[in-house]
Amino acid sequence: MAAKKKKQDTSVIVITVVAAVLAVAAVIFLIWTFSSNGGTNEPAETSATEFVPTQELVTETEQAAYALVPANYRIYCYLTSGMSVKEEPYGNKPEDGYYTCVNDEFKTFDDWCEFIRSTYVEKTAEELISDPMGKGAVYGDDNGELGLSADFVRSEPDSIWEGELNYVCTPLSETECSLEITLYDDSGKEVEKDMTMILENGSWKLAELVY
Repeated sequence: MAAKKKKQDTSVIVITVVAAVLAVAAVIFLIWTFSSNGGTNEPAETSATEFVPTQELVTETEQAAYALVPANYRIYCYLTSGMSVKEEPYGNKPEDGYYTCVNDEFKTFDDWCEFIRSTYVEKTAEELISDPMGKGAVYGDDNGELGLSADFVRSEPDSIWEGELNYVCTPLSETECSLEITLYDDSGKEVEKDMTMILENGSWKLAELVY
């Protein structure tokens, strides 16, 4: 009986020691956690913080979008439907490969290029000037005037942006802004579009052609 009691006492001592060690470890862990949070009960802050734009930046992006969004659609229409041109005698194709465009706003190819470059970031602008639809350039220099390629095939735009245009600008940083566009087609149905604006060389530009 004495041996059995001694064994039971030893087991109790072992359990007590283990419990004490676990309690000390728990206290040390709590102290470490409390210290790493700056001495508060608040969770540790993450290194990434959400960007909060100033009202000035929001206003700036909204003003830019007001001009860029309609310009985007105009350019899309010019690249699909084409501009009005002067017909060649007897309906022939022009020998220099370009029909002369009739457009009071874009009298020269440089005028057209300037409009593209004022709307899109440099990389996108150059693509739209040289090969916008994967079939080569649509417009070019026609003896000092703006010319429409003789190989251009007119088509109707896939999207028709008519009526009221609503958009929400959400600056993601000082140099990038997302645009959520809600517009209505000619039947009154809502159409949702997403665009991105980039601040490039001090001016907001669209990242790509959206239609």
